[in-house]
Amino acid sequence: MKIALIRKKALIYNIKKIQKLTNNSRIIAIVKSNAYGHGSKFVTRTLKDFVDYFGVSDIEEAHKIVDDGIKNSIISLMGFINYEELKLASRLRLEVVVHNHEQINILEKEKIKFPIAVWMKINTGMNRLGFLPDQAIKIYNRLKKCKNVRKPINTISHFSSANIQEPYLFDFTQLQLDRFKKFIIDKNGKNSIASSSGILFWPSSHLRWVRAGIIMYGISPKFGRNGREFGLIPAMKLKSKLISVRQFKLGQTLGYGQNWINNRKKTYIGIVSIGYGDGYHSCDSKNSWVLINGRRVLVIGSILMDMIFVDLGERLCDKVGDEVIIWGEKKFPIEEAFKGHDVSCLYRSVSQLTSRVKRKYI
Repeated sequence: MKIALIRKKALIYNIKKIQKLTNNSRIIAIVKSNAYGHGSKFVTRTLKDFVDYFGVSDIEEAHKIVDDGIKNSIISLMGFINYEELKLASRLRLEVVVHNHEQINILEKEKIKFPIAVWMKINTGMNRLGFLPDQAIKIYNRLKKCKNVRKPINTISHFSSANIQEPYLFDFTQLQLDRFKKFIIDKNGKNSIASSSGILFWPSSHLRWVRAGIIMYGISPKFGRNGREFGLIPAMKLKSKLISVRQFKLGQTLGYGQNWINNRKKTYIGIVSIGYGDGYHSCDSKNSWVLINGRRVLVIGSILMDMIFVDLGERLCDKVGDEVIIWGEKKFPIEEAFKGHDVSCLYRSVSQLTSRVKRKYI
């Protein structure tokens, strides 16, 4: 009943659009978290001839992609956490991000089958992972001397606020970019700082390598704008069914704790077969909508494990069995379903869909 349609043509179209936006920079396609809920096996097989690299969170995700038969280079963005993971990464010929001293100590101390390509992470201001600029040269030189590291050394960083245009954050993004560019002068390896927001809003950050994440799936990383405004197409359409329609009188309540009260003379309430057990949630408790019979319908009350309530209005227009578009229709992308929500809601909504939602690849 709950189906996520994943569109092959949309994925390919979006990648080609990103290539144009970046003046044909080389693309690292980010497929972590099961390709943002779209299915890593399908996405990697669809895009393997259009991108150079795939990027994943960790060694476990990378191993799965290798087992799926993908031959492209793969980067583990969190690197490795111990010697066992390093040995596996070496055996699988993965590339790893190096972001802490413990990783370097393991690289210098242990033996591995093949030297491994590393991406040294520079903490230009995100303050999440990586080495501060004043430590970076020393770390870089250690990696250059390490026999387990394949040369040249690659470098990577991450913007904290490239999708926000307020002056002080704009200036900070420029500062991050300046720090990164200063470090990579005269260094021979690959360099990447632009992910989805950098690709769309900071052309000077593209360099030769970009990391396409949420925009690859047709979703905007900027609050208040949708992917269509950047020429992107939603790769996922999520749909379900109405399983109940009831008339509510003035003052009637619904749900646990009676947390919704009808304040009209009458209205019709529908129940849709989807809930937090499927990965659907209310994010930051703001209004959300679905599409039924061509019109936007407000989600009301609490999100249940298997169901949501929707206010169908005062006229009876809908019936049990009618299709409900949760998001992803051409004129109803996910940004419209969660309009007014923080962009992190969009990332969570696609990435957290559970196995109860059937993926259908078209």
